Amino acid sequence: MAVLVALVFLVLTLGLGFSFAAPWLALVPVVAAVLFVAWLVALAVGGRTPEEAVRRTRTPQLLGPGGPDDPEA
Repeated sequence: MAVLVALVFLVLTLGLGFSFAAPWLALVPVVAAVLFVAWLVALAVGGRTPEEAVRRTRTPQLLGPGGPDDPEA
């Protein structure tokens, strides 16, 4: 699995590097794509869907009524 991820990373980096004519510019989208795929794999292994993961995200705790983070103020 790690070899496959490394191979995909290498191919995407080289392909985008040559298309942008600057290999260092290719690292940002490649890293973002690899992280996204890793997130989807982690969700699949855990048996959850992306929608369920978003729904289970806790809501932030506000500092108090009328505070700087109060959406009703």
